[in-house]
Amino acid sequence: MKPVIIQREAAVELEEDMAWYEKRQSGLGLDLQSEVEKTIIRLRQDPSLGMRFRNTPFQFIRVKRFPYVVYFREFDDVIWVIAIAHGRRKPGY
Repeated sequence: MKPVIIQREAAVELEEDMAWYEKRQSGLGLDLQSEVEKTIIRLRQDPSLGMRFRNTPFQFIRVKRFPYVVYFREFDDVIWVIAIAHGRRKPGY
């Protein structure tokens, strides 16, 4: 399995969204984090699960249970996560 590097901005955005969910219901922010982590594990195991994003070198994979999408690019030796975005608030992010 290839290592995954998460862009700092993507990690910060996830932390902010976790805090938003946590304010609405205790534990929900941690649930979001857990689902994103599971998605990244699936991605590491099989990067071909990702779908091509438009006409770019980037791919995306959906997070289960939450309306989030992980955008990434696979290189020979690493998978680079460039965004973890809410799919409905920022379509086409």
